[in-house]
Amino acid sequence: EFLPSCWHASPPPSEIRHMSRSLGTTRAQGVSAPPMVPVGVGLGCAAISPLGGSVDSSLGSLPAPAAVPVPVREAASQGALFAGAGATLVPVALAAVLGVRHGLARHGHCRGLRLLALKQRGRSAARRPPARSPRPVPKPKPEIIQHLPRSELASTAAALPGESQSQRVQRLIREDFDLETAPKPLRGELSPLVLGALGMQKLRAAEGPAARKLFAQAVMAFPKDAETLFNMGLFYEVAHEQKKMVRWMDMAIECDPDQSLAWIMRSRYMENSARYAEALAGYEVVLKMQPENAMATSQRAGILGNQKLRIEALSSWPQAAEVIRADSPASVIPAWQENFVRPQPTSQPKQALLDGSGIMAWDNVLSKELLSKLDASVEDYYNFAFTNGWVYNDGDGAGDLGTCWLPSSASPETAAELAARTLLQRILQEEPEDFAGIEYWSRVRSENLGAGLHYDAAEDDVDLHGEWLHGNPWRPQWSSVLYLTDEGGPTVILDQLSSEEGSHVPQIPQKGHFCLPKRNRFVVFRADLFHGTLPVELETARSRRVFIFNFWRRHTP
Repeated sequence: EFLPSCWHASPPPSEIRHMSRSLGTTRAQGVSAPPMVPVGVGLGCAAISPLGGSVDSSLGSLPAPAAVPVPVREAASQGALFAGAGATLVPVALAAVLGVRHGLARHGHCRGLRLLALKQRGRSAARRPPARSPRPVPKPKPEIIQHLPRSELASTAAALPGESQSQRVQRLIREDFDLETAPKPLRGELSPLVLGALGMQKLRAAEGPAARKLFAQAVMAFPKDAETLFNMGLFYEVAHEQKKMVRWMDMAIECDPDQSLAWIMRSRYMENSARYAEALAGYEVVLKMQPENAMATSQRAGILGNQKLRIEALSSWPQAAEVIRADSPASVIPAWQENFVRPQPTSQPKQALLDGSGIMAWDNVLSKELLSKLDASVEDYYNFAFTNGWVYNDGDGAGDLGTCWLPSSASPETAAELAARTLLQRILQEEPEDFAGIEYWSRVRSENLGAGLHYDAAEDDVDLHGEWLHGNPWRPQWSSVLYLTDEGGPTVILDQLSSEEGSHVPQIPQKGHFCLPKRNRFVVFRADLFHGTLPVELETARSRRVFIFNFWRRHTP
């Protein structure tokens, strides 16, 4: 095991057969609407008899429930593309009951008190007991808001009143380690740079506990060293403990505001937490320091672009009609080609339901046992795309990879690989040896963020034969989405593909297909079709969780 199971660690090397460098494939994320709410004009499809049986693999036999095809909603654009129907929110009224405490005011009359002179018996004069002062009501402690330098962003690791930097580090280490006392700092002549190198060496050697201890001892010895604080946060980033990570990144920024990577990791955490304003503000800080920073530019553009994806209730018919009339007559969509430069004969899909439009969805495709294992790993796969470069970077191209790869010659070793192979054989009704392999990854994103329309392709392949010049490089044959939740907006697939010349065919799509998320639903479509995800405009922290599987016929991305 790369890290103890309680750490939500990255998939160990033995579970990752091969990582492809195709970062530009489907980036599904989205938003919430009731499952199977039609968006646009629903044409439906005929009911098909369910599939049955069990799934056999090297990991044992997991019963697969009946897979029932469900209609993918088809919207006739008529130039307006889509006429949207929104979800209805049910307001919940909250009543506050105020209790009024009525007290009786006791009013007394002032009466003269006569002090009786007592005879000399040593008795004290009668005295009135002193009035008791009311107990002071403790005032709530003011909330400590500590802003990060160069911004108005509140730190997630604010110091307590009167707390020094060293004391703050000790407190966070105790909290992270769940200890009453923090581990002793290292003494000696080891510099922060040497300690960081030793910690990274342990981390790359899959010695997680030893790496964490080294990083903790380093921050105890050098609590004001920004690089040391960053390394402590980096450990939690690799261990997929994001809430702990962001605190150490904030302290690194406080000590050195020029820590651009700390700003980027902090902003990515805010992005994953649907706090987009804070994420954008963090990326802006980086771009002011480094205008050419590729990571900050890409992440910022992704948020802004996906936020623009909307269905507008406006007719575009006046403009679209002229384009449609000038376009060539509508014809049958050409057969799928993996690469226009190297065309190959294509056969009809073995799954008859995919013949024609090349789009179909099924419900109840996997067993509950396998689905629960996917639930347990979906966040780790999503974070792994951002963290693997820190660990697997051996100089041969591994590391910093966005997707995983299951070759046809290999047996499944993880829940995601078993699901991918099962869906290929049982739903697509294809044999593994007829494909090069399956590319897969996961997405865990806020449901109020969409994914821009795009074509799937091996974007990081080296362009040796001018594929990109033709606008249509290597593409998988089938793209697919497996939904793990009911939350999120629909996957949108248009009857529009990229031609050999790199233009849309047709220029304006005539049909749009929508598939609403539903747990254990699986939608498959031709990978050369224009597709994306629509958001639901809600202020919510719920996430849309999916696994994405691309089935490659000959090419290995």
